Amino acid sequence: MKKMLFILSIASLCLSEIMAATLPLISKPTPRIVGGEISNHNAWPWMAILVMHDQSPLEGQFCGGTLIHPQWVLTAAHCVEDIFSSRSIDVLFGMHNLRTDEGERVPVQKIVIHPNYQNLDSDIALLKLEKPVAYTPVNLINSDMSTEGKMATALGWGNTSALDTRPIFLDELRQVELPIVSNTECSNIHHWFEITPNMLCAGFIEGGKDSCQGDSGGPLVIKNESGDGWNQVGIVSFGDGCAQPGSYGVYTRVSIFNDFLTEQLCELEAPVMTLDVIENNTLVISWSQVANATGYNIYYAPYPFGIPIEHFDIGKETKLLIHLSSGNNFYVAIRAYNDSCQSGFSNSDFFIIP
Repeated sequence: MKKMLFILSIASLCLSEIMAATLPLISKPTPRIVGGEISNHNAWPWMAILVMHDQSPLEGQFCGGTLIHPQWVLTAAHCVEDIFSSRSIDVLFGMHNLRTDEGERVPVQKIVIHPNYQNLDSDIALLKLEKPVAYTPVNLINSDMSTEGKMATALGWGNTSALDTRPIFLDELRQVELPIVSNTECSNIHHWFEITPNMLCAGFIEGGKDSCQGDSGGPLVIKNESGDGWNQVGIVSFGDGCAQPGSYGVYTRVSIFNDFLTEQLCELEAPVMTLDVIENNTLVISWSQVANATGYNIYYAPYPFGIPIEHFDIGKETKLLIHLSSGNNFYVAIRAYNDSCQSGFSNSDFFIIP
């Protein structure tokens, strides 16, 4: 049987060994907590720190991240673009003091960098952990929630000095409150770099407070609408120095990438389908049951043209019998779903009703 081209592919990037992902460069503006305060213990259960596999937390930390799923961590693409192998880094949870806390250290199984990442645009990546962890994930902002003008909190173990020549890295997790500004206002300040819709800016025009080197990949969060929790709106990305007057910090705008995140976090297996035409022009379609799936969609398209592709929801059923008239010739494939999470397509096949 001929097959339909129902194929989804995901490319992950593995480059050379880790370089100075958090050092200031002129040609590549770097992520930049200055002017903040030490956070309370256990206040941010989803806060993560990226460390080199063979080093201590204090010596090996190079970026932050957030737990958004029991087995997935959100960070900045520039933090991991030069990682040769996912096995060279670990993620630590339950950390506050890098010198005294043990926390839970989990190796990274896979690195997924956004396919459109370039020149710090689409600066977002996911790390799949080797095993799930029991910490509470952070909620991500709803795409239609307004953030401009709201006060946000940035977190990290990064540099606390505004002087690039004298970095001061402390042991304890710090936080700083910053107002989110419009992209228009940010663009008017940052003439030297394009502020795209994939970015958001936060900070004080007079300077004094900011994220800094070592905070890269960490979160920018705002209070949720009920005021009893937090939503992540940004990822620490880059800036012109740290806490400098006349400059804002630039963050990856998380809401833009909801589809990317959903696609990666969705781990429903693709069903396996069988197709048969029996007596009286009856088509029998059956497929394997997929763990955690709440329903299935049947996709079909005219054979041999392949377009247009239509689909309908069959619910939780795993078998369908249809009586068809002569001349009905179609490709068929199945896809499982759970809310907005969808599996890949099953094997595809076609039938001909003579």
